[in-house]
Amino acid sequence: MQILLVTEEELLAELIAFRLELLGHSVATRTTAEQMNTALQDTSYSLLIIDTCLPDANTRDSLTKVRSRWSKES
Repeated sequence: MQILLVTEEELLAELIAFRLELLGHSVATRTTAEQMNTALQDTSYSLLIIDTCLPDANTRDSLTKVRSRWSKES
């Protein structure tokens, strides 16, 4: 499973990614909503894990955009 993990906390991202990779998943990490949006345009992920407090965006607005994009692809 390809997972996109978005959090500004680098240590937390490393720990979560390490554990998920041990379970056999492929994990990409990003630290901002802008990086998340770029990653979502470039790659299809099975799961998005996103921090509720990103420094560069309102997380609720970011999730609304992601949901609307994915619902159009279905």
